[in-house]
Amino acid sequence: MTDLHTHSTKSDGELKPSELMETAYNCGVRNISLTDHDTVSGNAEAQKKCRELGMNFITGIEISTDEFRDLHILGYGIDIYNPVLLGKCRDFAQSRADRVNGIIELLEKHGVFITKEDVLKHTAGESVIGRPHFAKAMLEKGYVSTIKQAFNQYLATPEFNALKRYKPSFREAIGIIHQAGGLAVMAHPYQLKKSDSELESLISELKKSGLDGIECYYSRHTPEMFRYYRSLADKYNLCISIGSDYHGKTVKPDINPGTGFENSLTELKKIQPFDDDERNILKNFQV
Repeated sequence: MTDLHTHSTKSDGELKPSELMETAYNCGVRNISLTDHDTVSGNAEAQKKCRELGMNFITGIEISTDEFRDLHILGYGIDIYNPVLLGKCRDFAQSRADRVNGIIELLEKHGVFITKEDVLKHTAGESVIGRPHFAKAMLEKGYVSTIKQAFNQYLATPEFNALKRYKPSFREAIGIIHQAGGLAVMAHPYQLKKSDSELESLISELKKSGLDGIECYYSRHTPEMFRYYRSLADKYNLCISIGSDYHGKTVKPDINPGTGFENSLTELKKIQPFDDDERNILKNFQV
């Protein structure tokens, strides 16, 4: 089983990188990548655990971009010690840290009073501060009853989205990944909420900028979505990737490693088996 989209405590997941790898292994995953948001700091730990377990590990990252909300670029097979990549990761982390006070002020406007310390205690000492850390602080303080409520009511609103942090353009994100020796893949295309024609136009532009693949097999993709994304991959000669977007039982309780949402990845593989797919991204790596 393959899962190339997972998150640890190094960004907004709930398991440490080694714990995540072991959990995935126990779920039957044998090929895996750690794709934390805007950081590669968990890759070495994850890779070490995978070697112990006999799993195939592919280095990874997920970079948020500036032009479109939820346009994220996954990077695979990157050199996690590349100085340019590490410099960008430091910039991303600093920008997230600088945004913390703005989020706290926004929440205060809506009667939610939490401190920076309340948030930091949920980051496991890591430098990447994300929305789930705020959601956990709000849950702990009793302002919300679920993580989902925190997002719906406070952390995924137009007002929240107006708060800015540094994100590269999609061209820059692809360039960062390529400069570090990796392959650049569009994550979860359904999240862009574009029409078929709009999405194709964007993918055409991304291809011109060096895009290598599309994450066609994804937890929230329907069979109809999958077929369309797969046709775009064929049309633009792009690789195919697969990922659950596993964060852990607290952040995304309905998603499991390897099988996704309610066994969704298994169902998509019935339409076209990932392992037999001629554009399978694993063919670019020794696994």
